[in-house]
Amino acid sequence: MGRVLGYDDKPACIPSPVIEEIRRRVKEIQQEDPFGLRQFRRGDRVRITGGPFEGFEGMFDTRLGGRMRARILVEFLGRLTATELDVRYFEKASPRTV
Repeated sequence: MGRVLGYDDKPACIPSPVIEEIRRRVKEIQQEDPFGLRQFRRGDRVRITGGPFEGFEGMFDTRLGGRMRARILVEFLGRLTATELDVRYFEKASPRTV
């Protein structure tokens, strides 16, 4: 559950320059891509290299709110299952050849 910043059950007044600095820093962080997620597009094949689905291949779906997580679709028990993975646990896979 979210809370309002404050003390003694009264909301705190945050100066506008502080709020603007927080917004600027959030935007700056969102533009960083330290793990190379921008190289992935929806539908790209990925190889899972760690975690419970290690060894599986899947399909990149989307980057999630944090910089270090993404949703990967994995075929499991005959159907696509969405799983959230740390970006360190998958890599691009070569496209399948027919």
